[in-house]
Amino acid sequence: MAQSDSTKTNSSTRHVIEAMRLIAQSPHPLGLNEIAESMGLPQSTAHRALMTLEESGFAKRSGRTAKLIAGETIHHLIRSMVGLFPARAILADPMRALCESCDVTVSLNWRIGWHSMRLSAFEGTRESYQIRRIGEARPLHLGIGPRTILAALGPAGIEAYQAWWAQSGPRGDEPAPDMKDLAALARTVSQDGKLRLEPTDYSALNWLSYPLRSGTGAVLGSLSVGVVPDRLQDTALAAGIDEEAAAICATLVAAGDKAATPFDDIPPDEIQMEELKVIRLTAGGS
Repeated sequence: MAQSDSTKTNSSTRHVIEAMRLIAQSPHPLGLNEIAESMGLPQSTAHRALMTLEESGFAKRSGRTAKLIAGETIHHLIRSMVGLFPARAILADPMRALCESCDVTVSLNWRIGWHSMRLSAFEGTRESYQIRRIGEARPLHLGIGPRTILAALGPAGIEAYQAWWAQSGPRGDEPAPDMKDLAALARTVSQDGKLRLEPTDYSALNWLSYPLRSGTGAVLGSLSVGVVPDRLQDTALAAGIDEEAAAICATLVAAGDKAATPFDDIPPDEIQMEELKVIRLTAGGS
């Protein structure tokens, strides 16, 4: 009987965790039918897991509907996680100033091993809805912010990243890195000091992305600026964005050790992200 109860408890726990993962990663509210179908469970079983999440604050109703979104407990965990990165607070004021003065969207990504985490964002009034969330992490070759970080690492860094991906990179739907494309991006960052991404189905904005470095030249993260396409024809605006981005980069350099994180001294290959869109970090051997 004890073994049966233990198995039942473990199964219920897995159902709760899986339901929480689905809700946290979804770009839109999820209903019972969607969650049960995604988990391959009867609705009654999925309902019990959702009741547990609601009661503990990990999920909540979306408005007056029966559909669920991430609850305050998840948001509290995310705030606690991003709080480990001082750059979020150090760069908040100049990022907000850039957003307001140029009416653009400004996003901060930070390197964690071979991944990048989105730490903060300030949205301009012309912004289109962004699916990417604060606390979301992705491999460095996916997305304009992460790709800027990887490109800034140069050829040697890109080769090391490719070796890591081939041996232990995430599997599933994620596309493999394109070495020719990454080499071209590295040349662009070296020449222009930034990358540019044209509008896509995901975002209706042009993105300008600048690598963030320490005083010693180490690549720490990236600053991405989203602009409505026709506004980039304004050369004064483009120059203003470059100027304010350079000031933000200088602010980070001036912060020195105040911008240090607990992950800085861990070799990249030893940092594992077991769920790319849910905050879960482990260091090898710890």
